[in-house]
Amino acid sequence: MSVEAAKKGKTKRRMLAEYPIAVKVEVQEALPPAGVVGAEPLNLAPQHVSRKPAKRCLRAPTANAGFRLKRRLLLAVLLAALGGLLCSCTRAANPLVQAEATPLPGVEQTIHAASAAEDNAVSWDVVLYFRYLDYPMLTGERRTLTVRKDESSEAALLRALLAGPSAGKMNLRRVLGEDVGLKDVTASGEMLFITLTNSLLRDGIPDAWQTDEFWAEEAPARRKLAMVSIADTVMENLPYTRVQIMIDGGESAAIRLDRSYYLTGEQGPADPLSRDETLLLSPYNTAALLMEAWRSRDFDAFYDFTLADELPVPEQFRTELDGAPGLADYTLTAGMVNGRKASLNVDGTLLKDGVTSALEAWPLTLEKQDGVWKIPLETLRRLMGL
Repeated sequence: MSVEAAKKGKTKRRMLAEYPIAVKVEVQEALPPAGVVGAEPLNLAPQHVSRKPAKRCLRAPTANAGFRLKRRLLLAVLLAALGGLLCSCTRAANPLVQAEATPLPGVEQTIHAASAAEDNAVSWDVVLYFRYLDYPMLTGERRTLTVRKDESSEAALLRALLAGPSAGKMNLRRVLGEDVGLKDVTASGEMLFITLTNSLLRDGIPDAWQTDEFWAEEAPARRKLAMVSIADTVMENLPYTRVQIMIDGGESAAIRLDRSYYLTGEQGPADPLSRDETLLLSPYNTAALLMEAWRSRDFDAFYDFTLADELPVPEQFRTELDGAPGLADYTLTAGMVNGRKASLNVDGTLLKDGVTSALEAWPLTLEKQDGVWKIPLETLRRLMGL
């Protein structure tokens, strides 16, 4: 090798050391030759070796930018499709449709109705107060209510009372008109506000009730019984101490019941109702009613409150009691209740043929039949000396 050639080789080696060369080797994979079964893909040999400086390699960045652009476009399309799906899921023309569930294959589902079905309810034993025959007194009917879980106990109780006594309770009378409805019921502490339809004020009492002998007594008694039946039914079964009756005002707000409803000559908003036992047929009140009937010799009342396996016919019953002495006066003790029996003492003055005699601590026993306290026929005969 000449001296000049050696110098050129040395110079070339120094340039390679000072300037790194990017060597790009492209290995391409091609399909196997057509018609050759089992042939391996062909690896094509590098077509060229580039010795250009690496800092000017622009082909790779250009390909990466195109890939990133395509990926962004694809992501935008997917997001738009997802947004449309979510919007279609949230739109519903009817709120009940939103409550429906889409059936799942192989999964048993129960769709609950907007109002609870009868099997989605609870049973509740209550006492409802109704009028006993035509007496101005109330007695209780025991009944089992079915209360739906989407209904309040207060509303269920009042609707049952407004519906009247059970069909089999022939001696009970409703105290509120058939067209009286419940509009609203709201609790505030121990006070229950009950809003009734204004048909409460149209109960068949004539305008000239004061001039009629029957209505002059019946009208105030009927109105009083209606309110006491509501108050005592509520407080017998629910933990309230007062009841305020409201009248539906239609488009206007409900207003408090006016005192004029009671036909006593008073006016102004009526006070809240409290529990009233004076009109309930308790053992004491039943015994007092019997004693008053004896004193006035109203033996028809005794017939309605006498208990026997077989009562005599009314005419025979009255004839037998006509032989009893008169009752001038009486007093009663509070008595005691033991299950379906009650006992209390009677003191009184009897009068017969101008001769008086005394009843002293006479033990009066009553028994309960269909919710009503009655005197056994044999006890009545001994009390009257028959």
